[in-house]
Order: sequence, then structure tokens, then C-alpha cells
Amino acid sequence: MSFVKTNLLLLACGAAGLVFLVIGICGAASSAVTSDMQQRVGLVTQIGALKADPKNEAVISAARRWHELFQQEYQRTLEQAHRINRRRPLLPGIFPMPERPSAGFEFAAAYARAIEEFYRTLVAGGLPGPAEIQDARDYLEHVKEEIPTAMDVTVDPEHCACALHARRIRCYAGPESFHVSPLVETNTVPSPEQMWFAQVGLWIQQDVVNAIARLNGTAAGRVGDGRAHVEHMPVKRIELLRVLGYQTARGLLPFPGGDAGGARSESFTGQTCNDQFDVVRFVLVVVVDQREMLQLIDQISKQNFYQCIGAGYSMVNPDDAQHGYLYGTEPVVRVQLEFEGYMARAVYKPLMPAKIREALGADKGDDG
Repeated sequence: MSFVKTNLLLLACGAAGLVFLVIGICGAASSAVTSDMQQRVGLVTQIGALKADPKNEAVISAARRWHELFQQEYQRTLEQAHRINRRRPLLPGIFPMPERPSAGFEFAAAYARAIEEFYRTLVAGGLPGPAEIQDARDYLEHVKEEIPTAMDVTVDPEHCACALHARRIRCYAGPESFHVSPLVETNTVPSPEQMWFAQVGLWIQQDVVNAIARLNGTAAGRVGDGRAHVEHMPVKRIELLRVLGYQTARGLLPFPGGDAGGARSESFTGQTCNDQFDVVRFVLVVVVDQREMLQLIDQISKQNFYQCIGAGYSMVNPDDAQHGYLYGTEPVVRVQLEFEGYMARAVYKPLMPAKIREALGADKGDDG
């Protein structure tokens, strides 16, 4: 009895713990707890099954269909881009290697004719020559006979010839305006590489000339009386158009005859030749109506895959008028524009001579 009294508190705590243990066991056995445990076990089983065989055919099929549609759309887009970017060589059977011994001379002659075609496309010309100045002198002599002797009229025949000439053309352009490959000046058979550089340079110049002709042609249409000339044109003079070369990761691979003088701008695109596109740099210097400068950039960019990467302008040389360049009364500026063009390698690689492919890394698929 004395033991019970002495340890009464401990015995009471033990009895209470036993009661709580019994209640806990009974509660765990209740239907709610059992159901919850069964659900948890089921979830664990499902997770284990997913880990063992993680397939959802509906999701996988949908993803596969989306991938197929994406590939089809991508292929159609690529084919369209290649179609737009594609150009035809001047002559068949030239690239990558000439099929006949005379092909080089034939190409050089066709190239020279293509450069001459620029003047007709642009309705362009340089300053009047000696024959035109003599015609102006004869005209002034004839007119002088009909002017009363009391009037002292002195007109410079050369200035008169320049004024008459400016009314016959839409744009000033001369031999120094365009990039002409040295192959037209040699008597030797041009190499495949020389012809390739000339051909790529010609393609790009044709695009630029067509863009300028379209812009000027739109302006001429607004004149409407068939007398549109330099004064009415957005682009009044082409001072210089040069295709500089391929922009590779190792630097510029220059085109013969493409030296434009002065430093080139760094391209903000950072693009260089790669296994998708070959990047070609070119520069254009023109005298343009200052209100039409952005329209000119837009027209060139639309012509093919061209990106303007640099632009600067300055006042027109005040001596231009003294030298015979008459631009009219509208405000004009001298603009220097730098572009890079993108040529789809899948389109042009089959045409490239072996040394060009090697220089661009086209056979290795590297970044050139």
C-alpha cells in the first residue's frame, strides 16, 4: 500500500498514456483513416507505374503531329526563300567549271554587255561629250542670229550642253559609277574564280540598279507628260557602287575591282558566311533628294535579302554644278549607304568553283 501511495503520480501518468494509446489505435482503425491510407498507397502505385512506363499516347501523338506540321511549314518557307534568292548565271555551262574552252571569253563579253545595260535601265548618262558641246555651240550661233543686236547675250556652250543633256536623262552615271571586274580588260581567259566574283558582283549591282530605276520610275510617272528628267528624280546621280566581298569570320574576302576607299562600318548584325547563308558586303554612294533617302533604302532592301548596316550623308559638293551636274531646285544630299546581302548557300554552292568553296569553308560546313 505504501508503494502505491509513493508512486501514485507515476501510475496515474502511465494509465493515462495507456488510455491515449488505445484511443489512437482505435482511431487508426477507423474507416476514414483506412480510406486515406488506401488513397495514398494508390497514388504511390500510380507514380511507380508512370516511372516504370511513362507513356501518354495522346500527348505523344499530338506532339508528333505538331512537329510534322512545323517541319512542313519550315520546308515550304525555306523553299520560298530559296526561290526568291535564286539568280541565273549570265550564261549556261559556266559554273562551277566552264564546259567549253571559249566559255571564258563568252562570259567576259556577256558581262560587259550587262554592265552597259545599266545605263538603259536607269535612263542614265554622264556629262555631255565633245559632240554634244559642239551641237550646243552650233545651236547658240543659230539663235544669236535671231536675237536683236542691241541685246548682249553670252551663253557658255558647255553650260548649255549640260542643261540640254540633263533634260534627256533621269540619272547621272558614268564609267566610274559601277563595279567593273578587271576580267573585261584582259586578253587572257578568265579563271572560274574571276568569273564567279564578277557574276556575284553583277547580280548585286543589277538588284541595286533595278531598285533605283523603280524608285525613279515612280517619280517619273507622277510627272505624267513624258518629260521627266534629273530634276524630277529622287536619285539624281550614282557616284559609286562597289561590291566589297564576302564577309567571313576571318575577315573580308575581297572581290577584284571592289575597292571603294575608306574604312568600312562594322556590321551591327555580326553576320558572317555560314552553312546557311554567305554574306556579301557592298557600298553605294548617290546624290539623292534628301526627302527620299529612306525610300531608297527601302527599295533596295525589298529587292532581295539585303540589310542596310550603315548610312551617312553630307552636303553635295558645291562644285558639282560648275562641273556640269545639274540636280534641280530640290534639296539634295550626298548619301553613303552600306549593305550586306545574304546568298543561300544551298542555292549557290552547286555553282561555286572549288576554290571559292574552299575559301568560304563551304565543303566543311564551318562558318567560313
